Amino acid sequence: MILRFRNDSPPFISQAIFKHFLERGGWVGRKKKKKLKRKKKKKKEKEKRKRKKEKKSKKKPKQAKRKDSTNKNRKHISGQPRLR
Repeated sequence: MILRFRNDSPPFISQAIFKHFLERGGWVGRKKKKKLKRKKKKKKEKEKRKRKKEKKSKKKPKQAKRKDSTNKNRKHISGQPRLR
């Protein structure tokens, strides 16, 4: 279907679809639609990563762990037989 003017709506499509058509500036084929979808998805992913990064940078630093006061010499070493 060829539309001669940007605003001559065919009688059988809804106004909302036509409005969308005008915003885009023409009919879009399947291939281009896929491309646009991919582009949109990529943009969304980028935004998501950006938000995640911002959130990560806002996190408070963790409290330093207390020093372990157990006797290191008495601990069992894995892979070695226990001394009795």
